[in-house]
Amino acid sequence: MKRYAWTYFILLGILFAVETLPSIQVFTVGAWTQFLADLSGNLMQIFDSRVVVEVSNLKNRETGFAVSIKAEAEARARAVVKARAEAKARAEAKARVEAKARAEAKARAASASSASASFTSTVSASASASAFGGAFAAV
Repeated sequence: MKRYAWTYFILLGILFAVETLPSIQVFTVGAWTQFLADLSGNLMQIFDSRVVVEVSNLKNRETGFAVSIKAEAEARARAVVKARAEAKARAEAKARVEAKARAEAKARAASASSASASFTSTVSASASASAFGGAFAAV
């Protein structure tokens, strides 16, 4: 299974790198994109006769609204870089939140221990005041 996974990812990386070459873009990716645009336009024409296919653009005859279908290797590369940056930002934000939570927990623990020490001294002062017949007031 490991061998299959390594082979898969190596081939995927090689094909992704080859796909970005300009000559490969023209003859394979461009042709595939054109085919998809033609197929999509023809399917849409079944339901709406106003759709026109021009090169890799699907256009409405009446309104002029158009959608361009293009293969953009650079856009995919930008998306990968953006996804990595977002993942890094999320990890940093999570680390900041966890650090803040740890600091708050530490502060609460310190506050609780000082409060229990204060409570203990107040209780012992009250006990000693009552032991002496109430002659001393508790602080």
